[in-house]
Amino acid sequence: MSTVGSLAVNVVARTDKFVAGITKARTTLGKLSTKLSAASRLAAGFSGAAALAGGTVATALVKNQFSAVDAIAKTSERLSIATEKLSAYQLAAGETGVSNETLANGLEKMAIRISDAAQGSGEAVDALAALGLNAQALNKLSPDQQFESIAAAMTKVGQQSDRVRLVSEIFGRSNTGLVNTLKLGAKGLREVESFASKAGHTVTEDMANAITQANDAFKRMVDLAGGLARQLAVRVAPMVEGVARRVTEFFTKNNRVHTFADAVARGAARIVAGVIDAAHEARVAFAEVKLMVAETADAIERFRKVTGLAARLATPGGAASAAARLAGGERPFGGGASSRAAEKLRGQLEALRNQDPAGLFMKAANHHLNRALAPTKQPDRQLSRNSERQVKLSESIDQTLRKMHDRMGRDTLPAANFAG
Repeated sequence: MSTVGSLAVNVVARTDKFVAGITKARTTLGKLSTKLSAASRLAAGFSGAAALAGGTVATALVKNQFSAVDAIAKTSERLSIATEKLSAYQLAAGETGVSNETLANGLEKMAIRISDAAQGSGEAVDALAALGLNAQALNKLSPDQQFESIAAAMTKVGQQSDRVRLVSEIFGRSNTGLVNTLKLGAKGLREVESFASKAGHTVTEDMANAITQANDAFKRMVDLAGGLARQLAVRVAPMVEGVARRVTEFFTKNNRVHTFADAVARGAARIVAGVIDAAHEARVAFAEVKLMVAETADAIERFRKVTGLAARLATPGGAASAAARLAGGERPFGGGASSRAAEKLRGQLEALRNQDPAGLFMKAANHHLNRALAPTKQPDRQLSRNSERQVKLSESIDQTLRKMHDRMGRDTLPAANFAG
């Protein structure tokens, strides 16, 4: 039996350890599951944010490319240069620190000055001759061929100052940055063109036409929205006119503008008075709390004095000592610092309760408003009637607001005679 009992004890003990281990493992797995769920939600949030950011960036890039390709198409048409060439030249200009605007302006001035030089005039005559280029032969080429011919000739110029001067005479003083692009030479420009084609930078004529048509269609859609808004405005105009006329007639009849302004001013005064009254009530409540604390301290001080007096009376000779203290002016039942503080706070609270800052404000507001209503000249009969109507309306508004105030269960708004 002892063996069986020992075995049972061992089995139970080991089972308890096993159950405890399982419980701990379940707790750990639960915590791990919670952390994994939180991590999953965080990852989902990051994924959503990344997707949103990616979509925003993609939309911005597409929009920018619409504008860029449309600009290439329009510049190509203006300069009579192929879109493939112009897009490659823009890439080369960007790599050499030149803007697309500078490139376009330079190419335009180049074509004009080559045409002038072919007639024997213009600023580029000497520059083209210095580069060994024939103006008449160059004028027969397309703008991209002209540009590459000048680039090839420019590589033979040794001095940087000479290159800048020649570029200024051919492309214009504001476009001398092209000297860096022309350093590539004709060969370098063709290499950039090859890279642009492989990298997807080249804009073909079909691509340019597609983008241009899409931009034009979108602009028409925007113009359609503008036209719709214009037609809507035209149809709404009579209603707006009718409402505006009726509002104007209503307020200009029987001096209603002044009546309405007076009612609004008095309503605003009541709101301000309510705020002042609430602030005053808060001050009173705070003073009551301070007085309660002071009275509690005074009661504790009185109790301490009474117990001290009782203890002295219980000792031999205590009565005589107490009598001497009383004769000396000691006040065992009050008169201490706490009592004086409580008395001072009691006076302050009474003064606060007697104050009526909201009433004073309303009295001053009514005084100024009634003065504003008073006519500066001798009123005629119609003006007197209008004044009477204003007074009656003010009294009616006043009575209505007071009834609403009473229903709310508060009696803090001070009495005021709005009729003046």
